Amino acid sequence: MSLSIRFAGSGGQGTITAGVILARAATLYENQYATLFQNYGAAARGGLASSEVKISPHEIIFPNVIRPEILVAMSQEAVDKYIDDIAINGLLIYDEGLVKEATPKSESIKKLGIKATQTAIDLGNKVVANIIMLGFLVGVTEVVSKDTIEKAVLEVVPTKYKTINVRALEVGFAMADKVAEQIKK
Repeated sequence: MSLSIRFAGSGGQGTITAGVILARAATLYENQYATLFQNYGAAARGGLASSEVKISPHEIIFPNVIRPEILVAMSQEAVDKYIDDIAINGLLIYDEGLVKEATPKSESIKKLGIKATQTAIDLGNKVVANIIMLGFLVGVTEVVSKDTIEKAVLEVVPTKYKTINVRALEVGFAMADKVAEQIKK
């Protein structure tokens, strides 16, 4: 079964990087197929940016993500633009410190908010909020293993930021552990 995930937020929040890391983890370490599309807004920093990842154990015939099962939103603009695209019984993961309103039309969509940006600031670097969100996503969905996503993070991030990115990933996993029961309901 394939899974479609859209990461969306403002340019500079790392939504493209999160998609790259997830697709890399799936293809290089878990022998799955993946597609990745990147979308940049009008401005490199501040405009809406997104990445769309489709992961499947089988060859992917149609690579585009139309109705993602999961939306990972890091800004209000991302929620406003993409919330109604989430598939029935889908999942919305959002940065509750930056998103004030996240109400899908369908009641079948589960919502999970975490304070990724504030937590990243508390860790010492706002830039790792995307990695916290990625860790949370993997912890909640198990789309890839924790070891796999860590390998992919370590391959992609610059050497001097490896330690803080691994810490951010671990924090995301821990946040996911706290809401595991909520997802199972």
